[in-house]
Amino acid sequence: MSNTIVSTFGTFTDQEITKLKKSLREMSDVFSMQEAQRETLKAILDDAYDELKIPKKILRKLAKTYHKRNFSEVSIENEEFELLYTGVVDNKTQ
Repeated sequence: MSNTIVSTFGTFTDQEITKLKKSLREMSDVFSMQEAQRETLKAILDDAYDELKIPKKILRKLAKTYHKRNFSEVSIENEEFELLYTGVVDNKTQ
């Protein structure tokens, strides 16, 4: 006997429901892995801060830049930010 589920998203057969359950289990597994990775990353960050006393914000930025290999891009963005900020804030005309 075949069951169907009717919802506002459509009517689903047993085969489609089975596929949905499989997808939900797989997504849940990925969520669990992400949580574990976040906890590991936090532990690494905490250890580095405790030992080196570099602010966590800077450690994160260093790690992201290292990972993306985009130091030049980050440097240019920082220079552009400095120029814009000083131009706006230090502007004596207003």
